[in-house]
Amino acid sequence: MVRKLKTHEQKLLKKTDFMSWQVDQQGRQGDMLRKFHVTKREHYATYNTLAAKSREVAELIKNLPQGDPFRAKCIDDVLKKFYAAGLVPTGDTLERIGR
Repeated sequence: MVRKLKTHEQKLLKKTDFMSWQVDQQGRQGDMLRKFHVTKREHYATYNTLAAKSREVAELIKNLPQGDPFRAKCIDDVLKKFYAAGLVPTGDTLERIGR
């Protein structure tokens, strides 16, 4: 049998969400949240997944043969989109996306 929580304990637990509690990488995430002034942990998690997917796409494009016209078109399209979104300072090489 569990004892009944005291009033101050209930107030503290009311602000804690145990369903979406993330334990792994909490130290690194906390550092990044403070460094970049991110208010919600979910925003940082979303950013991490998007960054990983963009690196994955860049690697897939790099693995295409050098003389392939499809590769050149993909590189051009991806660089234009990233430059338009403000994610890369210049749209000159694909290696800017991989960073």
